[in-house]
Amino acid sequence: MPTYVRACNTRALRELVEATGRHADVAFRAGISPVRLSQVLNGAAPVIPLQQAAKLEDVLGVPHGTFFVLDDPAASPELIGPYLASAESDQGNEGDDDSTGAA
Repeated sequence: MPTYVRACNTRALRELVEATGRHADVAFRAGISPVRLSQVLNGAAPVIPLQQAAKLEDVLGVPHGTFFVLDDPAASPELIGPYLASAESDQGNEGDDDSTGAA
């Protein structure tokens, strides 16, 4: 069963994707369809498998857990280690993230 993570601060994620290149190129390098990447960036469907999130963060050159937080608290800590620290630090700032994608 895959582990899922939720995009947080979609505004910063979207800005970095746009600075990195065309959405389609970034999506291809991350192994995500361009439509799916657009859904994540716009907040329409911000939950994706951990492996896709990790690959996207690799393509963007940021540490794992920078733009995604754990969506499944019962997930194995060995798989989601970098995401746990990010999820814990965001709990006190729930109103500060841009997870809805609203401008």
